[in-house]
Amino acid sequence: MKPILFIKYFLFLYLLAISAFEFFYRVFQPATYLLFPVVLLVFISYNKKFNFSVFKIIIPFFCVFVLQNYLNGIPFYYALTLVVRLLVFYMTMEIIGNDFINIFINTIKVIAVISIFFYMIQYNTLAYNFLIDLCKIFTNLGSDPQISPDKPNFIIYTIETKSFYDFQFFRNTGPFWEPGLYVAFLNIALFFNMLIQKKLLNRLNLLFIISIITAFSTTGTIVLFINIIIYLFISKSLKLQYRFFLIVIVLTAIPFISSLSFMKDKIDSQLNQSNISYSRFGAIVVHWNIIQAYPYAGLPYDDNKTYDKFADNISPNGITEIFIRYGVFVGLFYYILMFRSNNILMKYLGYPNKGFALFLILTVSIFSENIGNRPIYLMLLFIPMLNDFKPYVDSKVLYFNKKYSSLSST
Repeated sequence: MKPILFIKYFLFLYLLAISAFEFFYRVFQPATYLLFPVVLLVFISYNKKFNFSVFKIIIPFFCVFVLQNYLNGIPFYYALTLVVRLLVFYMTMEIIGNDFINIFINTIKVIAVISIFFYMIQYNTLAYNFLIDLCKIFTNLGSDPQISPDKPNFIIYTIETKSFYDFQFFRNTGPFWEPGLYVAFLNIALFFNMLIQKKLLNRLNLLFIISIITAFSTTGTIVLFINIIIYLFISKSLKLQYRFFLIVIVLTAIPFISSLSFMKDKIDSQLNQSNISYSRFGAIVVHWNIIQAYPYAGLPYDDNKTYDKFADNISPNGITEIFIRYGVFVGLFYYILMFRSNNILMKYLGYPNKGFALFLILTVSIFSENIGNRPIYLMLLFIPMLNDFKPYVDSKVLYFNKKYSSLSST
């Protein structure tokens, strides 16, 4: 018996929300433990087969936290709770199975439709004031109710209260804690949808692209160009002359986009402040210092003292964060697992040996976001261990194409 689609969507949306939504993300650990009995019940009820080889993935992470207990005195139960969280992510992926890509795209699609609506109406003063008042009803989970949130939200949408650079525009944040994080998921959904539909532009792709542009995210815009260039190179549906023509257009557009203030000023400021911890490149320097100090087990997992010895303030950098959380060896293990999973996903989509393309999208997207150690990314590590996620042999007749064509716009 297969789990009904509603349960799969619920589990995915739950983990997405505690990974990245402004309202939920502060409680992602207790929320994961709360999900454990639910996932276990579903797993058993639908006779899912547990793959004990999954402990080959879990044990290295467990050992890192045990080593942190030995070297730095963190509580031993941290290692045990990490195992519980990883088991939740594995069982969730086992339940979702072959519907993962389909669910990912359609969930982000619904979020994009809702978000673009609220993004547009907030330019009306009356609507904007109404939305701000509406936000006052909600207190972010895990936040002090006496302190007004920096980013007012009403669960399904987060409002950026300042206009952006020289533009008199707001940034489209969706329900996420930061526009750049929203764009990371939009780019992943766009990548999947382009490969499935074998089209660079259709209504759904345009929705994703417009949502990316309205976020005014430097990293997100760079990933958007990478996304398009990758598609032009690996697409099987484009004739050579069209592919060459479109690549020329994209490359010609890059200097113009790069000259816009939200791109040029942001990049220049980050490069000029590379010695400052609150710049993206400065974060790499700080992380490098942390890795040198804690190379084997990573930084002691204590949120109250995370960066005190190294910096007063630090910008996020999700790529190097993995190494400071788990040390050099398990950090490399994490990226090896991620690459293996990406290979399987790409083979499933009918693009064998193209795992590097998805890997590039996923890693560049977290350059400015600490999301690599959150549920949605950690879920991906378990794809090689899934019993119900087998690459489809015939790339012309994908497993989910019949279902997908009725759910996504073409």
